[in-house]
Amino acid sequence: MPGGDRRAKAPNGYIVSGTWPHALMEPVKMAQIVQAIARALGEAMEQGGWSANALAKEAGVNRQVIANVLAGSVWLDVYTVGALEDTLGVILWPYHLDWPQQGQPKDGGRAVGPVGDKRGQEAGAAGAADGEETAPRVRASRAGERDSHERSTL
Repeated sequence: MPGGDRRAKAPNGYIVSGTWPHALMEPVKMAQIVQAIARALGEAMEQGGWSANALAKEAGVNRQVIANVLAGSVWLDVYTVGALEDTLGVILWPYHLDWPQQGQPKDGGRAVGPVGDKRGQEAGAAGAADGEETAPRVRASRAGERDSHERSTL
C-alpha cells in the first residue's frame, strides 16, 4: 500500500465500543477526526433533508463516498470535505486541537472520543465540563468567521 500501512485499518476499525459514528474510539486522532466529520455530515444531511444521492449530485462527489464516510469505512480527502461543506453550508471539519494527543487520553488511560461529543462520561465530557469549547459551538463560531472573511474579501 502506498505510504505504508497506516490506512490499512478503516476509521471504524478503531471503535472500542458502541456504533459508528457515536462509538467510543481508541485515542487515534485521525480516526476521531473522521468520526467527527461523519457525525457532522449525518446531522447536516438530516437537518437539511438531504439524501446521499441529492447531496452527491449537488456537491460533485460520488454517492458511494458519502455512504462510506457515514459508515466510517474510508479515509476521506480534503477535496471531498470542502465540496460537502460548500454544498451543505456548514463546517464539517472539527476543531480538534484540544482533543487528547495520540496515546495520551485525558481521562487517565481509557480510550476517549473528541472533546464535546455527545457520549457523556464515556468520552470527552470531562474536558467539556472543564470549560473547553465543544464542537457544536466551535462549528457555529467558525461558520461566523468564514462569513466575515467572505464579506471582507468581496
